[in-house]
Amino acid sequence: CLRLLASTAVLSHGITLRGCTAQGSTSSHGGGAYLSSSSSIEMHTDVTVRDCAAGREGGAVYASASSVVAHGGVQFLDSSSATSGGCLRLLASSAVLSEGVSLRGCTTTTTASNSQGGAAFMSSGSSLEMHTNVTVRECVSIRDGGAMYVTTSSSLVARGGVQFLDCSSSTNGGCLRLAAGNAVLSEGVTL
Repeated sequence: CLRLLASTAVLSHGITLRGCTAQGSTSSHGGGAYLSSSSSIEMHTDVTVRDCAAGREGGAVYASASSVVAHGGVQFLDSSSATSGGCLRLLASSAVLSEGVSLRGCTTTTTASNSQGGAAFMSSGSSLEMHTNVTVRECVSIRDGGAMYVTTSSSLVARGGVQFLDCSSSTNGGCLRLAAGNAVLSEGVTL
């Protein structure tokens, strides 16, 4: 649906990205949105990204050296990737999810060894901050990290009513898998 190269986009007030796919090549990243080269996307006030798919990474959003901000009832629903990050794939990037954001039904779909992070996969110094009533629900990774996979000097911070509900993986970390990454969970986080 969207490709941002050294650009900025703002989505708001009921915008829906639905059924977007990035398939058919070895660089099939970001079914809903692909961000690179210091791009940024802000989504707020009832934006929905749903039923998006990537042949490789980031079913809903793929961010490389970029930033993602979502708040105010944004929903990421039923998106998938073949490998990393059924919903979000962060590579040397940052993301802030807050104020009622929901990630639901996001999955990785192959049995490949890098099929990790049903909702999100973070690497190369990426950071994901979630606060103020964020819900991650019914996310599945075929391998590791049903909800989140955090690796290579990346970090996850969750606080203020964040809930991880009914997430699963077939190997390690039904909810969270840390592999050379860091996580801080505080102030009313539910696993």
